[in-house]
Amino acid sequence: PAAAAAALAPDGRGLLALTHRPIPGAGSQDPVGTWEADDGPYAELLARTTPGVRWESVVNDARVSPLDAVEWMIGRTWQPPFNPINQVWVNAMVRRTEEQGSPLLLTGSAGNATFSRDSAGIVRGLVRERRLGAVLRQARARHHAGASWPDAVRSVGREGAPERLLAWARARRGIASRQDHPLSTADLPVRRERISAAAVARLDLVEGRIPASRSGWIDFALTDQSRIGTAQNLSPTVWWSDPLSDPEVVELALRLPEEAWIANGWDRGLARAAGVGLVPEAVLWRRTRGAQAADVAAWVAGTEPAYRSLVERFRASASVPEFIDLDALERAIGAGLADPVVAPWWQNVYGRAFALGRFALWYEEEVLRPA
Repeated sequence: PAAAAAALAPDGRGLLALTHRPIPGAGSQDPVGTWEADDGPYAELLARTTPGVRWESVVNDARVSPLDAVEWMIGRTWQPPFNPINQVWVNAMVRRTEEQGSPLLLTGSAGNATFSRDSAGIVRGLVRERRLGAVLRQARARHHAGASWPDAVRSVGREGAPERLLAWARARRGIASRQDHPLSTADLPVRRERISAAAVARLDLVEGRIPASRSGWIDFALTDQSRIGTAQNLSPTVWWSDPLSDPEVVELALRLPEEAWIANGWDRGLARAAGVGLVPEAVLWRRTRGAQAADVAAWVAGTEPAYRSLVERFRASASVPEFIDLDALERAIGAGLADPVVAPWWQNVYGRAFALGRFALWYEEEVLRPA
């Protein structure tokens, strides 16, 4: 929004910025404390200090469930959703854009891959390549950025250590980690033996987390989910534009040395450096991240019968049992579905399977049967 507003200001134009916020009182925090449930205060500060930006929050007061969002989205796009949780607020933002008569919705879906990559795997890669001078420069840069020498050295050491060693250290200290959560892509109730090798490979990227290696990051950058076209078809009048997925931006990202993303000793340093003079200090140097749809447990409270009913429809389908393990999917209902801590993870695993199965039902009913 800050960059777009600066470009529009000379013509006396502005923009409306939309931010999803959790229902008051709902939303879980990451156990490690690095994720915040509500990005609203940061977005409001940005809008208040940036001429030409109007800001509105998007709150799911109606408790629209991911299943409801998928129904609305499939009928418009004729495609399966990639993330049913985010679809709730994506749909709301598209409708709000339609209401105000705007032809363009700016997003940053590809930012983590091409512009705001974090430090995951970068220092470890430098160690593997025996670029010890670059590693030492990272410690010095972090010290200049405000960390004490011991903290700077420890942070570089943690990022350069093998993941197994870090997991062992976390377990000894009783520290939880997002990667240590019991639900992962391995729990997706998909019959992998029935799908193609390419589909199996894509399952490994479905969580949207950049693998901690340069080759894994390149694969992630090139497998750009913002180009699948789903969002583009949500509205006949709104063009969904992601400048950070532009081929020239992707090409530049692939040419940069890995350490460019931790410039000046800061995680996501490239994005922070670009925001100097555009973004308020409190936002620019923020160390936490915003959780997406942290209040999903409040959306799905009381919807267990709807999920069980959908499983029965899946069993009667000609295609869904071919690629989804319906027994595993049914066993998952109830365990964590509306738990404030587990619900976001549950939706990332089992919610995706429900969304894909729902698309298959729609295809059978709306495309194959009429034909």
